[in-house]
Amino acid sequence: MMRHPSTPPVTRAATAADTPATPPVHPPLWHHQPSELFSSGGSSLGTVAFYFVLLVTLPVYALVLLAITLFEAAKGLPLTYAETLTDPLLLGPLFGTACLAACIFWWLGSEPWVHDFSFDETQQRLTYSETRPARKPRQVQVAFSDIYSITPYQMREYEKFGHYQVTYKGPKGKTIQRRLGTHIPLVEMEAHSAWLRGMIGKRMSELISLEL
Repeated sequence: MMRHPSTPPVTRAATAADTPATPPVHPPLWHHQPSELFSSGGSSLGTVAFYFVLLVTLPVYALVLLAITLFEAAKGLPLTYAETLTDPLLLGPLFGTACLAACIFWWLGSEPWVHDFSFDETQQRLTYSETRPARKPRQVQVAFSDIYSITPYQMREYEKFGHYQVTYKGPKGKTIQRRLGTHIPLVEMEAHSAWLRGMIGKRMSELISLEL
């Protein structure tokens, strides 16, 4: 009986569609700087000087009138400005100035604003620049070994962006928290978080939604 030669199996070259997709390699340095649309920060010294003059002018004026009135009372002279000191036109602005002073002191003591930051895989270090009200910007460097946690946050469920909160050991063992980033797309945050998790492990938390 004649045997027909067997037909060799047909082979097909592998295509890109057959190759499992591999995630893109994250660069060793991630630098984030917000756009001008969302950037904010400390005010200039000129603005602070303006508020300071506005703050002290009226109280100094009232103190001068009070000093003159006390001097006239001690000398038995007619009180020139006694009615002025009790005038609502003066007391009202004085009360407003006191409220403004409280707001300014609260503003000066507010938390610094981080306007750009970078994670460096090669140097195992976080570097960020922060600005406090009425002060010059300063750069802070944090070793990965000093980081307690990094937590990504989403303000609302429907939003497609978020920010990070880093907690680390500062000078003299002080625990410091800083907010990193403004309006970072969630897609980018997912890639960055996976990259950071590969370096600091469980200290890189999962995404948390702040919406109640």
